[in-house]
Amino acid sequence: MIVAPHTSNWDFFVGLACGYGAGILSRWAYGFFVKSALFLGPMGWALRALGGIPIDRSAPHDAVQRSAELLRRRARYLLVITPEGTRRRTERWHAGFYHIAREAGVPVVPVAFDYGRRECRIGPALEPSGDADADLEALRRFYAGARARYPERFGPIRFQHESVAEVLARHGERLLGIPGVTGTGESRCGGRPCILVLVIRKTPELERRIPPELEGVPVEIRETGPIRPLDRG
Repeated sequence: MIVAPHTSNWDFFVGLACGYGAGILSRWAYGFFVKSALFLGPMGWALRALGGIPIDRSAPHDAVQRSAELLRRRARYLLVITPEGTRRRTERWHAGFYHIAREAGVPVVPVAFDYGRRECRIGPALEPSGDADADLEALRRFYAGARARYPERFGPIRFQHESVAEVLARHGERLLGIPGVTGTGESRCGGRPCILVLVIRKTPELERRIPPELEGVPVEIRETGPIRPLDRG
């Protein structure tokens, strides 16, 4: 489940009120990401009691893998994510929720906080198709007209400024320098690149940290044994 727009601390309490008022959070176990720096002392205890899950933002791929495994293990569980990742205005959404849904094989359910109409809206479940642009367009249509508490802080709904092809052209050499990465390429959706593919070979020193320039780019990790070229299809 993703919730937006997220521009105020009040969104947390609005979300709890809406979730329990609709009878969703009282029937489903749930959790939500909070930056790990806040899990100190009494605040940490309170956050955990409310369902908070500490996340290390310097290791986004680790969070994707752990979250996907959590969703696969539990039949009735809501993982609530704010794709903006901040209350300040941002020009792109974090793509973690999209990676998690694809990895776990679960749908994305969008929820809109509309302060203009004083309501929370639950949208239709979105099954990630692998075509991130098309899926984001569906989310744009759902969130169109939703008024944030601070409208000037609600930025565009998109994942990244660069296309997959541009990322490969600019950063391909650096990607191949990551320990364990044996190849790069792209998956195609409708005849065009839409997902960056990293082919890795498991080694003891393999770092599963996605480089900063890839944050927001849909990434698929393919594990391989011996080094072999990626079949681009």
